[in-house]
Amino acid sequence: ITIVNAMVWIGQSVVTVGVRHVKVWRPDLTNAPSPIKSKFKYEFKESAPANPGPKALTGRNCILGSLLEANFTCIAAISDTLAVIGADTGDLCLLDDRSGNQTLIPFHKESFAISSICVDLASKEIWIAGTSSQIRCVPFGEFEGISHVKVHRANKDLSTHSQSAADQTQIIGLALMKACVVALDSGKRLRFLPRRPEVSLELPLKEYQSHQGPVLGALRVPSMKDACCFMTYNSAGDVMIWDHEGMLQAAHNIP
Repeated sequence: ITIVNAMVWIGQSVVTVGVRHVKVWRPDLTNAPSPIKSKFKYEFKESAPANPGPKALTGRNCILGSLLEANFTCIAAISDTLAVIGADTGDLCLLDDRSGNQTLIPFHKESFAISSICVDLASKEIWIAGTSSQIRCVPFGEFEGISHVKVHRANKDLSTHSQSAADQTQIIGLALMKACVVALDSGKRLRFLPRRPEVSLELPLKEYQSHQGPVLGALRVPSMKDACCFMTYNSAGDVMIWDHEGMLQAAHNIP
């Protein structure tokens, strides 16, 4: 394995995805032999240690087929035997391990590189994203019952019609709430997008700006204002003051 982009548990196995690989790592479930009991009262046999320590997992690569050169970027578990995987080729794949053969089946194709993925088990939806203007919803129905390659297109689209330079930041994390999709992009912004496709995305979306670098610490703010709760700071001298709900109240730069 050269580069691992993401990993997830499915059942008792760990799946890693990355550059030109999807690999399933399984623990050794064979039972250790029982200690031999001596027939003599005072004869002792060496037994296995009570805690033999960690064991390396056994890894097995999936057959990639036409996706042999793909960079698999993200993965989300659906059950103990199923997972969905996104690739920079725009392919969305099903990892089917129900028979223990870890079959990889591409079932959906997008025109953009998929960089993030999350799953809503309640509504049976898969949400994928590329840049800040490329978010799609794929229903479970596209892969349920398939046993071979059958590519579909998504029917729910949260893309904006115009793509500015700010919209080209890559989405590196997705999370689902009841009424919206929360997207974290590479510009360290949080975006809250409505999940209902009938809601126009031409309206201003809620966007939260944070530090443009690693946060060095957080401090409680003295109660000068009831709205202020804590502050964060970084090495560039940026200080941000937040309330108890995580809303930014003020920002300063100290040279």
